[in-house]
Amino acid sequence: YAVKHLGVAHIVVIGHSSCGGVAACHAMCSGHAPEFEEKDSFIGRWIDILRPGFQAIKERNLPEEEELTAMEQQGVRVSLQNLTTYPFVADALEAGRLTIHGVWFEIGTGRMMAFDGEAQAFQPI
Repeated sequence: YAVKHLGVAHIVVIGHSSCGGVAACHAMCSGHAPEFEEKDSFIGRWIDILRPGFQAIKERNLPEEEELTAMEQQGVRVSLQNLTTYPFVADALEAGRLTIHGVWFEIGTGRMMAFDGEAQAFQPI
């Protein structure tokens, strides 16, 4: 509605530290939450979208806290990619009527980082 009818020029996807959904995905993918693996688990199916990112992050052998931060940021990236799958969003992006932004916010410190598409990395704001 916002893109098609209100003509918004910017969409900001914001992820944050201590995200419960990301923690649930991490637990599920690590084998610590088998209940989320069940077909009828609403939470499990909701967080499945982050599963591919978990594998890539796990291969980096980071401490768990850094893994969670990386997954939170990956969630922002996945959301940005998902937005572009909507034809009306893709059309608005291509026409220059819309810009999408990704931001990660660290709740405890107030630190914010923006996703830089060229560098494929989050940069401090």
